[in-house]
Amino acid sequence: MANEWTYGSEVDLTNGGGDDLTGALILSALPAALFEIEIFMTDVSWASNNTEVVLQLGDSNEVYNTGYESAAVNGSTPSGNETTGITSALASATDAGDVTTGMFRVYRWCDGGLRWLVDYFGLEHSTGLRYAFGGRALVSEITQIKITSPGEVALIDGGVAIGRYR
Repeated sequence: MANEWTYGSEVDLTNGGGDDLTGALILSALPAALFEIEIFMTDVSWASNNTEVVLQLGDSNEVYNTGYESAAVNGSTPSGNETTGITSALASATDAGDVTTGMFRVYRWCDGGLRWLVDYFGLEHSTGLRYAFGGRALVSEITQIKITSPGEVALIDGGVAIGRYR
């Protein structure tokens, strides 16, 4: 049935406790003609201050780290336009030791189109709810999704993620 979810494997965002990852592919080798993808994360944390979770989309060419239009809200404080990916929070509101749990939902703009819209709902355990929305057009069919930090510089020191699609 076309509406059944296919699940990826759970991804340990710490590289098995190695704490040396700055980003991780959550889904790869995605089939063509998808229309909805969800990424669930729990207990994600970073080894440095002022870091948020960033979701990046990719096709068979690359995972894109530019060309997004997105914004995040922490309580009532907006981030302004973010271009490196769909961010879960304002960078200034997330510090080392904070833990994030949430989900990204990724939707195809229209049947057969290459533009994807993304929203995020989550909880920064120490400071409250987060919401983000944005999108990006790809060059070809979506094939991969990555979780990283801005500029891919902060090390992930906690958390797991899993994705599903249809």
